[in-house]
Amino acid sequence: MGENRTSENKVSIEELLYYTFLGILLFAKGIGLYDGQSVFKCLLVVAVFFWAGKMAAARYSIKEMICIILFLGLGALTYLKSGEKGILLFMMMLTGMKNIPVKRAFYVGLGAWGSAFCILTFTSLFHMADMGYKVHDKLGLGYIFRYGLGYAHPNVLHVSYFILAVFLVYIWNDKYDWKKMLGLMAGNFLVFAYSVSYTGVAIVALYLLTALYAAGRKKLSVLERAACFCVYPFCCLLSLWGSVLLKNHERLFSVINKIVNERLRLSQIFLVRENLSIFGVKVADIITDSVTMDNAYVYLLITHGIVIFILMSAAYMYLVFVYGKENKAKELAIIIFICFMGIMEPYLFNASFKNVIFLYLGELFYRKCAGKGREIGIGPWVRLCEGKILSIKRRGKGLRDGLGRLKRRKKTIGYICVAAGILTAGIYGTVCMMRMPQGYIVPRIQASIIEEEYFYITDDWEKDYPSYQIVGQIEADTPVNGFGGNIVRVEIGRRYLNGFVIGSVLSGMILCGFEFCGAMRKKP
Repeated sequence: MGENRTSENKVSIEELLYYTFLGILLFAKGIGLYDGQSVFKCLLVVAVFFWAGKMAAARYSIKEMICIILFLGLGALTYLKSGEKGILLFMMMLTGMKNIPVKRAFYVGLGAWGSAFCILTFTSLFHMADMGYKVHDKLGLGYIFRYGLGYAHPNVLHVSYFILAVFLVYIWNDKYDWKKMLGLMAGNFLVFAYSVSYTGVAIVALYLLTALYAAGRKKLSVLERAACFCVYPFCCLLSLWGSVLLKNHERLFSVINKIVNERLRLSQIFLVRENLSIFGVKVADIITDSVTMDNAYVYLLITHGIVIFILMSAAYMYLVFVYGKENKAKELAIIIFICFMGIMEPYLFNASFKNVIFLYLGELFYRKCAGKGREIGIGPWVRLCEGKILSIKRRGKGLRDGLGRLKRRKKTIGYICVAAGILTAGIYGTVCMMRMPQGYIVPRIQASIIEEEYFYITDDWEKDYPSYQIVGQIEADTPVNGFGGNIVRVEIGRRYLNGFVIGSVLSGMILCGFEFCGAMRKKP
């Protein structure tokens, strides 16, 4: 088991190879890159190179090697059949966990994902409309902008914040308390101000509260373990058979379908006999711009096939069963809320690389296989990679000193950041308000509109929409719609919020920089 072989403050070459693989892909997905982009393909090739080095750096029993070949073979087969890399990438994440402490993997995840998320969202505040948006009827205000802040969809923005919260809560462990919960909750509502994702804000809020409860649970009751065990089957049942089970209860179906953002109705469209196969189908052939496969369980069954669906379901349920017996409450909180989020988003099994459950599956797989026969490997390479080359304690001294200085001055720094944020919000928001248009012209495809008539910018539209602003680049043959009223008022409020975030973050970065520089200059 990785925890036993790895000394407390030393990192081996073997570990670094895996952490590099993990960090590259998490950072790439965290900054919004997606499969098909040349940059992502290049990073993927580099990441796979490090993963291959990691796999060659460990010793394996015959049982482990057979399972690894099986896992990777199934992932490769579904990739060839469906054209989707998701399961193959997650199988690489799982099989690479030999001798890897889960907590260190989470530290790497926090560093890669956290830095990518913060960089992307912060820089997107300066040009939000260019970084992905939708116009939906929300909050009883009529049509308003929903922003992805660099991510493909506003819902993806909130899922990304959820993953960031998962990394933080797990790393904090027993130090996660109500103060940290309130801080993450404030971030949750800040993200909601841009994403306007009802399900996103609700699931993150429930996760933060559940994680706080789990932090105080040293021993789980039989009822708690049973409830955790039932989550995955419930999510599958609702996703795959919800429309069938509720076909005679139209009103209940309508309510649940609305709660899960039309996912039940979309499941009805895809769950037909022609789309079911042993090893998956090419999902690109059955989805359109208006009909998407956003449910993870439907996506798993149709895209990757019946065999992978059964294997993944068995693995998830066995993981929950074992962790329940071991009273791993904080891990179970992560698992069950990732499963809940999968009802609304496909990231559990697609190439988004966000599903950290596979880190737990990898840890469990190698733990259960440990001691089951003689282990063999590539001798010289294994011996080289087992060597410890980095002392975390020594390398992290400057970081700890800097964090200590920040902790001692946190109230002062906090007050300065808030004051700077308020000042910047007042200036930036007022300037933006004076230049706000009367409304916005957006492509019809970006808005969830059915009834309203559309027009083209080649028409004499300026007479009907004076002082309206065209959002983005719109071609002459693109159908568009105009929106005014509350959409402008909400944007004014967001400009003030942008100013507060920009001012407080920049001042915080400057102050933190001073403190860390002071710590580095300090004599040991």
